[in-house]
Formats: sequence, structure tokens, C-alpha cells
Amino acid sequence: MGHGHGHGHGLGSRRAVWTPEKLVQPGDSWLWADLDAAGAVTQAADPTIPGAGWAGGANWAGAGLGPYTHTAGATTALSNAVLTVGIRYLVRFTVSGRTAGSVSFYAGATAGAARSTNATFTEELTCTTSTGLSFVPSNDFDGAVTVVYAIALSANLVTCKGTLGNLVQAVPANMPWSSDADAPTSVPVNGKRVVYFGGENDIIASNQPAASWKMWNQPGKACSYVGVVKDNSGSWYHGIFKTSNTYATTEMGMILAIHGDMQNIGVYFSKNVAPTGQQVILSAAGAFAAGAHRVVEVYKTASDTISVLVDGTTVINAVALTNLQDLNPTTTNVIGGASPVKEYWNGPMGQQFFIDRELSADEKTDLRAYLKTCYAI
Repeated sequence: MGHGHGHGHGLGSRRAVWTPEKLVQPGDSWLWADLDAAGAVTQAADPTIPGAGWAGGANWAGAGLGPYTHTAGATTALSNAVLTVGIRYLVRFTVSGRTAGSVSFYAGATAGAARSTNATFTEELTCTTSTGLSFVPSNDFDGAVTVVYAIALSANLVTCKGTLGNLVQAVPANMPWSSDADAPTSVPVNGKRVVYFGGENDIIASNQPAASWKMWNQPGKACSYVGVVKDNSGSWYHGIFKTSNTYATTEMGMILAIHGDMQNIGVYFSKNVAPTGQQVILSAAGAFAAGAHRVVEVYKTASDTISVLVDGTTVINAVALTNLQDLNPTTTNVIGGASPVKEYWNGPMGQQFFIDRELSADEKTDLRAYLKTCYAI
């Protein structure tokens, strides 16, 4: 049963309420990561900012939650071990009483800007190396610091719609982080939430077993992927999603990746039984430029061809796949996972949609238009 336009509604009224759930037919296996659904993104736990445990040496004086005043003459940090390495934080603090010098907020070893005025500031940083929420003064800083709040932005669960489970970050280190209307850099796109990936092992993966995702390397099985992504890096390969850790002959599955240098998009299939080898299908250079949000579509047909579109333009057109193997992939579906040369996604991703059949022409048009409208593409 295809999805057509003859539903007894005017085009405008139908599109006003259209969502990807309209695509689902009985028996479909599907996943829709709707980041703006109520409760869809679960954040890491916010740190408790305690009134005890602050250390900074003799030049810092204060108690409880502050303010803590610094006497000029030393650069020892005021610090409290309340953060978690790998988590991205939004921290708001006030500098007061300053007449000289500057002070910088640190999330572990990650430095924020040097602040040399009396005001309230917001910093968004990923905690690295150590767990200290710290303020490092210049030698001549003579003001006070008060922490207003610290909020974790890192996402450890995306609750998805559909039958293919949720997307989970299993460990706290190097989580992707979600957009927040109050954050200076992780802002929503056209009012829609996105999830940011920093290119350093920060991935989210389906909590369903690998067998749930063998549709990509199963002969005669059609399937579809449509999602919104933005590549912030201009070099190497960056993985959008994968069901294989590499395209080595010992692996099984597929990888969708961007090559930043050549600005192209590639699909990689691995086979670990005879005839072993890889199928590498790359578009022409310039098909995927970094620095802007794109709607990426991948369609595998029942006749085992693969096509890829970027913003509605076909860049890989019905390339025949050979010797696919009906075996479980090496890994479950991983979003932002490493590409064949182990580079992780670097940039934001919006909604992601997977389904175990090829969408009809009308369905493709509807979903593409919906996502372009959502993210003003």
C-alpha cells in the first residue's frame, strides 16, 4: 500500500499535520528519532554545586556557595570536583567587585574565555582530563566569583518512536550533547533541537541487537534512511551511521560516511564470507559540502541497488550491489559512528528516520519536504 496524495484532504491541510509517522504501514520495522517530542532526549545528571569542597589556597576567601573573593598575588585556581569528564556543561557565573585582572572558567582542563568585567557570564564547555569546576585568576585579579548554576547538556538517551528501539549512549565519557535554548553555541536550528557530535567517540547506538539491522546487507531486502546532518569538519571521513565497525573483510554490514576533503558521500558494504571484499560507492566530488544542514536519503531496493540523495539531488544512482550476505552485521546501528578510517561525526544531527522498506516516490517527497521545513533547509 503506497503512500499517495489521494486521502480526501486538501494538500495544504494534510501537510499542516504531516509527520513521518504517516509513512508507517502494518508490519513495518522503523525508527524515528524525533528530538522535539516531549521527553525524547534524556540529559546526563546535572552536577550538584555544593557549599563545601572548594579549594583555592590562601588568596581565595569565601564560604558556602560564595561569593569567593580573590586577593591579587597568586594564580591558584578556585576549584571543586563536581563535573564528569566527557560531559558537556552550560555554566553560569557572576564576577563582581573586580577592578583589575581577569578570571577564566575551566571545565576540567577545558578553558573558557578570560573575563575582565563585572557581569554574569555563560560558558558552554566539554569537561576534559579532570573533574574540577574551576576558576583560574590572573595574578592581579581582585574580584569575586559566584556560581549561579551548572547544567549538563550531554545526551545519554534518545527515546525514539517505532519498533527498532531507542538510541543510547552507554557510557558517560564523550557523549554527544543536545541543543539548549539558553546555551551560547548549542542552539536549536530553526527552533528544532539537534544533537551535536564532537568527533571524539561521541556516538549514540540502537539498543536493539545487530540482527535487527541486517536489512542493509540482506539480499532482496529493501530499506530506507532519511536524516538531517551537518558536517562541521573539512577533512577525512565522518560516519553518519553504520552497522559495521570498518569495511575490512572480517566485518559485516554497511557504513554511510562523508569525506570532508573531497566533499563527497560514500556507502561501504563489507562481506566476511567468500567472496570476501568491500564495495565502496562514492559520489562525485562536491556532492556534500560541509558547513550547512543537509537532508540525506539512502534507499536500498529489493533488486539490490543503492541510491543516495542530498537535499533531493541524486548523487549515487541505483548502483548494483553484488554478493550481499544474509548475516547479522558486526554491530547494531550506530549514529555518528566511526567511518572506515575511524573518524567520528563532527557536527549536529537532526531527526533520523529508518524503515525496512523502500519509500514510495510520494513518501520520499513528503518526508524530504517535512525535514527541509523543520530545519529551514
